Amino acid sequence: WLRAYMQDYYFWHANLADGDASGTVSSYFSSLLYKPLDRYSYTQSASDFNQTFSSGTRTGYGYNIAFVDSSLAVLRVRQVEPGSPAEAAGLRRGDYVLTIDGFTPQQIALGAAGRVSVDGVRRQFVVRGVDGRERSFSALSSTFALQPAQLAQVWTDTASTGGAKVGYLAYHQFISAGEDGLHRAFEQFSREDVRELILDLRYNGGGSVSIARGLASAIGGTGLSGQTFTQLRYSDRHPEFNQTLPFTIDPSVLAGSPLSGLRRVFVVTTRDTASASEMLINSLKPFMEVVLIGGDTYGKPFGFRPIEACATVFNAVNFEAVNARGEGGYVNGLAATCPAADDLDHALGNQAEASISTALEYLRTGSCPVRAAASKRTQITSAPGGEGQGPGMWRD
Repeated sequence: WLRAYMQDYYFWHANLADGDASGTVSSYFSSLLYKPLDRYSYTQSASDFNQTFSSGTRTGYGYNIAFVDSSLAVLRVRQVEPGSPAEAAGLRRGDYVLTIDGFTPQQIALGAAGRVSVDGVRRQFVVRGVDGRERSFSALSSTFALQPAQLAQVWTDTASTGGAKVGYLAYHQFISAGEDGLHRAFEQFSREDVRELILDLRYNGGGSVSIARGLASAIGGTGLSGQTFTQLRYSDRHPEFNQTLPFTIDPSVLAGSPLSGLRRVFVVTTRDTASASEMLINSLKPFMEVVLIGGDTYGKPFGFRPIEACATVFNAVNFEAVNARGEGGYVNGLAATCPAADDLDHALGNQAEASISTALEYLRTGSCPVRAAASKRTQITSAPGGEGQGPGMWRD
């Protein structure tokens, strides 16, 4: 069944490998992939997929960690989910991880202290904060609601924003659980008449094409309604699936009140910015200035129509996405306009954080700050044990 499905629906069906059927179904799936181009397709349990994309919850602690040096000796917290056990226990962005369950960073790099996906498992943390103080505490794993729209603010300080009202939104995943947060954010932006927008997608690995379309439509405003948001192109086996999705003012799709008067948008990006996030960026480029602040993106212009069988969801690449000008194929990522660090010494939404301060200076001056253009970005390597969804873009 799986081979027949891949021969029919896989984007690179003509290059399907022979496959190794000696192991599990999931390993067989992996062995079929066209590895020269496909670093994207994967499988996951149906329960994990449905928990994230239907229930909008996660089971675990709610943190993401990364090494910030090439020797994998310095481990820091990049993100803590609001309302998660880790946040309640006191874990904070920027904390230096000394041990987790007694394991050192070097041991964690080898896979110790891996992910926990059941309720009721106690985990011990020893960390040092950005203030230099060491703390020890524990967290009990549990199931908690995801909040992808993690922070929305409007800045009106003339000195720091060049006189404009600036909206800031940190948004971490295109899933239905985040739609209420998006609506609240854009209602606030519209009510306060923001004229500049900083969209922080630095940890957004993607998700629903429909929700990405709704967010892009709210950013583009009513003037883009009916213009091409994206074109989804399938393989030559299924040209009948090809479709063009327009920007829209349909309230059932929009992420909130559409903004008016935006001539550009600043997007904070890293290598974790992927898939549906990249599609949103690429789709806005024909119609407005899109300034990328931070690092180059992941490079995933392809998407899935997930299919479930035998309690497994198969995410095989089914289509590619291109913008109104037919531009796509960014497999090496979308290049940052202004290089800037993912500054773990500051919280997201802090105007002193390196990527945000770079965006604000560009906003005021119209060019990248010299310090940002000349800076050498800190190496960031994701660590085992952190929680989060891999890069994905789904047609739902």
